[in-house]
Amino acid sequence: MAGHVTVIHTEVLLETSVRQPLDPLTRAVLTSLPLVAPPTPDGLNSLLQIGEARVATALASARQRGLVEACRPADAVPCLRVTDAGRAALVDGVPDPHWERVRFSFRNGQFVPLPAVDLAQSSTAPPGDGPKRGLQLVRAATERPADWRAHACFPVPDGRVVGPGDDVPEWVRWRAVPIESASEVAVVVAAVGTADESAIVGFVTAPPDWPLADEPTFTMSGPPARAAFPELFAPVAPASLRAAWVGWAKSRAVPADNLNTSQLTLDGDRLVVAVPDRLGTWLRAHRADVFRGDTWVWVGDGPLRRPAQLDVRAPGG
Repeated sequence: MAGHVTVIHTEVLLETSVRQPLDPLTRAVLTSLPLVAPPTPDGLNSLLQIGEARVATALASARQRGLVEACRPADAVPCLRVTDAGRAALVDGVPDPHWERVRFSFRNGQFVPLPAVDLAQSSTAPPGDGPKRGLQLVRAATERPADWRAHACFPVPDGRVVGPGDDVPEWVRWRAVPIESASEVAVVVAAVGTADESAIVGFVTAPPDWPLADEPTFTMSGPPARAAFPELFAPVAPASLRAAWVGWAKSRAVPADNLNTSQLTLDGDRLVVAVPDRLGTWLRAHRADVFRGDTWVWVGDGPLRRPAQLDVRAPGG
């Protein structure tokens, strides 16, 4: 099937975290603190000899990250100790958060693995509930089961999707505003495999020639494929077949008599048309090219239509 489909593109902020080794000063503080008796800031400075200000700064940072905690009431000597998280950080390092804006595309509320698009060239008035809806779709997709994500070819984000109001540093907060846009994308999609697999391949293309790349632009399978492109799996209505046949005939000035009495059958990608004898005689005399098997029609009237090769059969061969 081919046509122009409306795709919603949502750009959101993705937070990822990679564990990094502790900086030398924090490592020195955590390894030295158990050696100090009593384990106080003054005792730590006496051991490290790096200055009270640097020790105070390092301890404040470590306490903020949960690596160090107080071990006595506030009115007693300010004793400190390394927490379980601090001991783990000495071995495995600490999370180092990074933030990146990532784009996701949806059709019919279903993620579609399209390549990145230039949002500046897309419509700025997406249907639905706007960016809030797009953010919800992305978050819902990240929480789907692993088999669903595999069928949808969803790039599982290693982190969390951040929205306005989420707990992030102040300097990052403005980047958490989602941006949503809609665009009309010219695609050619085809079902492959068995009906049970519901697998599809898709090509992003452009009129007027609708060129296709050597490899598909995207692939999907299972329930995600059916949700994103239900037209591929829906039965073709007899009225759509007749509309395609009658539309072609009228465009070629074929007499209307007997058009509606022709018997129509869709056999794969062929629209088999059994015409009455009188119409067959007229076609041989005036439109003999239709019997060569190189005439195609579009079936359907939605955003995606099915190409079908006309296979006209008349009495007498």
